[in-house]
Amino acid sequence: IDRDRAIPPGTRIRVPANWLKVPAASAEIIFVQGEASLQLPGEPVIAATEGTKLSIGSTLVTADGSVSVLFADGSSMVLEPNSQLELDALSNFELNGMVDSTVRLNRGTVKTRVIKREPRSRFQTVTPSAVAAVRGTEYRVNVVSENSDRNNSDGALKTTLVEVYQGLVDVGAESEMFPVPASFGIVAKQGEPLQEPVKLLQKPEFIDFKTQQTLYFDATGKGFLPHLVQWQALALASAYQLNILTDESTHSNSEKLLKSFRTNETQFKLKDLSAGCYQLSLRAIDALGLQGLAAKKRLCLNEELLPPLLKSRPLSTDTDAQQIQLHWDASSEAQLYRVELSNSPDFSSLISSVDISETQYAINEPISDLYVRIKALGEKDNQSNYSQSLFIPAKEIIEDDDSWKILIHIGLVLLAFI
Repeated sequence: IDRDRAIPPGTRIRVPANWLKVPAASAEIIFVQGEASLQLPGEPVIAATEGTKLSIGSTLVTADGSVSVLFADGSSMVLEPNSQLELDALSNFELNGMVDSTVRLNRGTVKTRVIKREPRSRFQTVTPSAVAAVRGTEYRVNVVSENSDRNNSDGALKTTLVEVYQGLVDVGAESEMFPVPASFGIVAKQGEPLQEPVKLLQKPEFIDFKTQQTLYFDATGKGFLPHLVQWQALALASAYQLNILTDESTHSNSEKLLKSFRTNETQFKLKDLSAGCYQLSLRAIDALGLQGLAAKKRLCLNEELLPPLLKSRPLSTDTDAQQIQLHWDASSEAQLYRVELSNSPDFSSLISSVDISETQYAINEPISDLYVRIKALGEKDNQSNYSQSLFIPAKEIIEDDDSWKILIHIGLVLLAFI
């Protein structure tokens, strides 16, 4: 470059990879959830897929989805929804195994986990308003746009929020640099002096949380009922971020984001979750928009049917006696129903237990003081809890006796006397 002094700071200079003395390394997409696209250098845009190798100049864009990327040294990052990321540098120093990586986050959010190793790898996240450089840490970078008349790529000023969860991150912007330690965050607004680091909010506390929970089918049978998660409010929190991740090993360096939710409430109803185990990550968000430390829980949802609602009504027959007919609404995914009859309220001894496919059952024995309950049975060996116990007193079952014959004889005697 002949006129190197005439190049203004911030100018991007593209150098062919084959000019590099250090061989270029590659990264790999290890997980894709939802809608995400990829553009490799000189190639058309395609859907991002697991197993794809990424080279320098690759661009990842997420819509409602997320992408997890694994680097050559074992470091990883998660690109959250509505984000755009470019891979600016991927170098692998084969003599000592050190990796030098630089990514450019144009919009959205990326959470990065750089492993601690010797010699240390170098990882940089560049945004329109800041640069975050680390050597072995876990941190998150979020780029947001603010309405402005100032010329920019999208007509808005960019603000970068950096949260450090482990290690130390050097954040630079507007000729200033701050080392940001773990449990601190920093805000860099485009065109403004860099603000000093602030303490991140502590972990929220989950309320009445059970790792093993039951997942019930809804009334339509097309999905499951929403699952409620609750937590205690933090005084300085303006909102909360709840992320649902796959159930990875605690020793894994990579995270795989399934869903992310932001709410102003201290509870959230999880929808569209199937049976299985997940990792929940909950963070409180302060007035600056920085996300605090994560409260993490493992949640396992076990598929179970809803118990039927048991009802009864008298049923007349052609005989002199009457029957009690039990009936209930059909339960989604139920193949059979188990009907149990007992003389005791705790069902310690059963009169009968029968499995039927219908949603009604007639009791045709004249029994006194009867207790009845049912449960739904599914095709996958899953079953519901028992329904409420229904008590049928003796007066509801009309006994067949000969008292009418005595009344006829008395009537005939009175008629003869008259």
